[in-house]
Amino acid sequence: MQLRLGERPPLRRHHTIAQQLASLTGETGDLAGAISQFRELLDDQLRVLGPDHPDTLSTRSNLAFWTGQAGDPAGAISQLHELLDSRE
Repeated sequence: MQLRLGERPPLRRHHTIAQQLASLTGETGDLAGAISQFRELLDDQLRVLGPDHPDTLSTRSNLAFWTGQAGDPAGAISQLHELLDSRE
């Protein structure tokens, strides 16, 4: 599929690419960048897909992981508890 300048790929593909980019950003050592990208993606997914969509839940889990990797295990634990609580 060829996109024109300024066009965005289909939403699902966009979110998948954004998730991969955020993870790779973290793997390069830019933990703050990964967290920022996951937060931005999460905001978009909450708005478009809603809080219970599997992609949104996956992003929340990834955000918690990178929060812990960045030296905030308490923040990561809190995010994971919120995620679990939202599933009950």
